[in-house]
Amino acid sequence: MKKSFKLSFLVLITAFFTAGCDSTEKSPEEICREGGGEWKEMPDACVDSCESQRDGIMCAQVITEGCDCGEGRCWNGKSCEPL
Repeated sequence: MKKSFKLSFLVLITAFFTAGCDSTEKSPEEICREGGGEWKEMPDACVDSCESQRDGIMCAQVITEGCDCGEGRCWNGKSCEPL
């Protein structure tokens, strides 16, 4: 009887602590791939953002991981789009 009570209590506590967890949240890498890009290291802090490519924003020269959309496209934060 004690074992089944302990097991039931453990299951109940585990369910309580995991109920609020959203395990379906996607990583930036997944969002990038689903948006048509490739996640990789980029040579600056602006990565492949549309804003930096269209507005000519100065970017820090530091290796940064980000979404690369390829030639003629840029990353809008959710998907790749034409420049």
